[in-house]
Amino acid sequence: MRLPTRDSEGCDYAIVGAGAAGLSLALQLTEAFPARSVTLFDPGLGDLDNLTFAFWSPGEPPLTEAVSRSWSRVRVVADRTAEGALDAYRYHVIEGHRFGEIALARLATRPVSRVPVAVTAIEPVEGGSFVVAGAARVFARWVFDSRLDLEAVPADPARNVALTQRFLGWEVETEADAFDDEAVTLFDFGVPQGRDVRFVYTLPFSPRRALIEHVSHHAHDAREDLAAYVAAMGLPPYRIVRREAGQSPLTDAVFPRRAGPRWLRVGVAGGRLKPSSGYAFVRIWEDSRAIVRSLAEHGHPFALPADPAGFALLDGLMLRVMRRSPARMGAIFLRLFERNPADRVLRFLDEAATLDEVLALGSSLPPGPFARALGEDLRGRVKAALCTLREPVG
Repeated sequence: MRLPTRDSEGCDYAIVGAGAAGLSLALQLTEAFPARSVTLFDPGLGDLDNLTFAFWSPGEPPLTEAVSRSWSRVRVVADRTAEGALDAYRYHVIEGHRFGEIALARLATRPVSRVPVAVTAIEPVEGGSFVVAGAARVFARWVFDSRLDLEAVPADPARNVALTQRFLGWEVETEADAFDDEAVTLFDFGVPQGRDVRFVYTLPFSPRRALIEHVSHHAHDAREDLAAYVAAMGLPPYRIVRREAGQSPLTDAVFPRRAGPRWLRVGVAGGRLKPSSGYAFVRIWEDSRAIVRSLAEHGHPFALPADPAGFALLDGLMLRVMRRSPARMGAIFLRLFERNPADRVLRFLDEAATLDEVLALGSSLPPGPFARALGEDLRGRVKAALCTLREPVG
């Protein structure tokens, strides 16, 4: 089979999807390998105007110039309020449109082309794959695919929890000072609770501008809940300058990353979203760095660090508690931040906590819900193992 040459009809790297994962990877690939070509496939640049990336870091954040605001205090609200100061960490936010503008400005000076059409097929062949998008059929040596189908999230019901986290946010501007812009509210459980976990977080960009976001784990119309929450804040006259909505999977299922001999899933589709918290931006950025390192050192992108098994187990336990006891989550998060330094909690969520820190965090939580979740997990594993043993051979 004659393969198209890179210079005339193909590229070194094809990136499917130009959202957080696609653009992060494109930036790092073109910086590390300036002589190699990249093709971005995306009909709408990942709908970045509809996204806000919130995250924390202990040092300089990724893409520092894109950061809109940083905070050194965090707040959790349930039947009372816990507020803590950050030490080594800072909580940051990058607005999606700004991330896209800065990323595309950088990529404009690099060997990157764009196909503004959705990909309909990826066809592995010798030495690479053909990426099909509309009338375009482009050969690529390596394909990085960020497409995610929420209906196809991998899960074994006997062993895994699969929830969907839904977001609805208003960015508001008030006519007078209304927000404490020195602290970010990570969780406020003062919204009507249903059969799922529901809370609001608030990112105050200034005393007169904030993003107020309703989060839930069950399909329902959250507009009334968000409107009632904003009304209860007693804000001065305000206007909604932007709305955003979205959803993402929360699951302890393992996402298969290798889709073909030269085809890797990235971003949320590659399991880079933290199952128990829903945060992904730093994990995606670090994963892009690991992919580049693997290409440089091994000639392929598959030599990636494994996720720590211990933290994966703890993620699964937290998800089971969320599913079984959603009404208890306010008290659980409140105790976490009341009884531990905020940096310790964030280090744990970063999977960077020491064993002593993990034990200290565990001792601050009510044991009952987690013991029941552990029992449920063990029963699921035993049941799955027995089903495997009973499967006919051959």
